[in-house]
Amino acid sequence: MTVSRPAATRCRLWCWSPGYTTLWGTTLLRKICSPIPDSESTSGATRAKRCIDAKHGVAASNPACRPTEVPKPSSPPPHPKPCPPTRAGEHMNRIICAPIAFLVGSSLLTSCTPDRAPAPVAPQTIITAEYEPPGQVRNTTFVWSAEPDVDLFDERGRLIRAAQESKIIAYYAGIDVTYPGFAEALDPHYAIGISTTLQTSLAGTIRAHILEINDIHEGFKATICSQESNLATRVRDEDYRIKVFSGREEFVEFSPTTEAHRHEKWMQRHEPPRPAPETQYLSALPTSEHRWSAPTEDLFTGTGLTVTFGSDLGETMHRCEEWGRSIEPDVPDRGSELIISPTPPETLPAYPGW
Repeated sequence: MTVSRPAATRCRLWCWSPGYTTLWGTTLLRKICSPIPDSESTSGATRAKRCIDAKHGVAASNPACRPTEVPKPSSPPPHPKPCPPTRAGEHMNRIICAPIAFLVGSSLLTSCTPDRAPAPVAPQTIITAEYEPPGQVRNTTFVWSAEPDVDLFDERGRLIRAAQESKIIAYYAGIDVTYPGFAEALDPHYAIGISTTLQTSLAGTIRAHILEINDIHEGFKATICSQESNLATRVRDEDYRIKVFSGREEFVEFSPTTEAHRHEKWMQRHEPPRPAPETQYLSALPTSEHRWSAPTEDLFTGTGLTVTFGSDLGETMHRCEEWGRSIEPDVPDRGSELIISPTPPETLPAYPGW
């Protein structure tokens, strides 16, 4: 039985296609996949020679190697698909051309100049001003202590210390230069009563003791004892005034901020600015070995609490007097004693500090 063989279907050899450049900057070979008549069927060596000759322009008319215009691809070649059938019932798989083209382009990639990566953009550094205590208190320190059930380092302990220290700054340097957030948290009714002493400063150490903390209507109240026999007010050069007494009692109260407080604060923002001390006075202040320690972060904003101060003058006052005498036994039994000294008292290191 004789079976007639159909015309061979072959893919022509790869030939150089002048002017056809890929996205990778390389010249690819061009293959034409179509049935080849038997009359044109030749050996592989002959076809290769034709392609090589066509590359050098010797056999430009060779139909097997004639380049075909192909549009530049905008993306890597798609996944190859099989060639369509040549005759009914006959199929031949198309030679996979895309992977070969990719390999050829990759092999020539070393001769191309790669695209330069964009220069990295340096991140912008946001510099925020760090709080510094004003000159009127810089030669002063706080030494804190507390009852055994009170923690100086928890949130309440830090708020109490920050509020009390800010109050001292407000009286000697102004509310506007107190700790971050304190001016906004301070009760406006109390703020009105602060009279800042502009041309005086402090020197020495304030001893403070948290006697107790009590919860009150969604806030808390702390009783503070202070002993200031080692603190002096500088009036002028070689004129330091020291008031010696047993102890003083006062409280700091933190209560929820109300709309009335916010309105009062809004009204105070439109008041004339407070006077500031003369620059010459501040620059002439001496500098002590140990200096005021202050927090750099805002401890008040976001708490929803308003700060105010006062004094009970009751049982706690007597407890504070007893505590003060334990610190300075030689203080007067009643009242206070004023000492004028040409030199400031010793400034102790701050504790616990910030």
